[in-house]
Amino acid sequence: MNQGLRAFLERIVDYAGLFPPAQLEMDAAFARFAEHLRGPHAWMLGRFVCPAGQFGSFVTALETHHRGSEPVRVTAIARPLVSDSEIGTQFHQDLVAMHELHARSGGRAVVECVELRLPPQSSTALEAARETIDAIALQVVETGTRASGEADRLLETYVEPGGSMQRSAVEAIVHGLSGRPGFGFKLRCGGPSAESIPSTATVAHVLATCRERGVPMKATAGLHHPIRRPDPALGAFMHGFFNLFGAGVLGYAHSLTEGELLPILETERAEDFAFDESAFRWRDIPIDLETLQRVRARFVTSFGSCSFDEPIEDLQALGLL
Repeated sequence: MNQGLRAFLERIVDYAGLFPPAQLEMDAAFARFAEHLRGPHAWMLGRFVCPAGQFGSFVTALETHHRGSEPVRVTAIARPLVSDSEIGTQFHQDLVAMHELHARSGGRAVVECVELRLPPQSSTALEAARETIDAIALQVVETGTRASGEADRLLETYVEPGGSMQRSAVEAIVHGLSGRPGFGFKLRCGGPSAESIPSTATVAHVLATCRERGVPMKATAGLHHPIRRPDPALGAFMHGFFNLFGAGVLGYAHSLTEGELLPILETERAEDFAFDESAFRWRDIPIDLETLQRVRARFVTSFGSCSFDEPIEDLQALGLL
């Protein structure tokens, strides 16, 4: 294990075993997460992803399977918003449940992050996106300082478009997130059909727009494998997490344009990605260890995956683990 690879992969996977295609029951999903926390690759593991509506069964599973002394770090999924009117009701209720989880679990779990899908109409125009995000931020600020038991800490909040991923929608949402500490963009990279996988051009636009605005980004869905590859069942290419995060960190380090990001996102050659004790590089574009650690921690943070085994197995097959 070299330091470049470790810095690239540190806490990169948020375990989402409750979600498709794995879609495990709570007890099985959390038991697997707890097992991974005790395993040799726990350093790659981030948070447990849990819908706010399943906190009751989560606490039961926690009591059964959690043996560690440190609280389990949780990413909570709020219910998707259909309209802005639900921000003060439905979203507020989910936030309250997140705050109560710390006490409800006897201090053995802490919600650090909330993810939320915006209403479709809030992804269509700059002013609509800004007003929606203003209302969401107000709810988080009013109630978000208690979730972790730390009086000075707000929840990290990642929002994803509720409608299209057109360039104008991405730009409106990212602009609305800009300048808000702790707020970021959630990029959905896959799903049950070819149409649910964004193009490399769309991904490059998201990465470049987030970088330009200084907005953190995290990802979810369709990222089980390190390297971009075809999926015969879907008839489409799946994005690789080396491709996505490599483009993300190098984009921040070198202010790469969308056109410069595309070859990184589209390569299918594992040998294009190299790690050593002092750097990560894609072909001849490097990022030093200190910058890599900073960018990963602050801007290109993690991805949700319903499998932790598949990424590990692929990395082992590449001779990296």
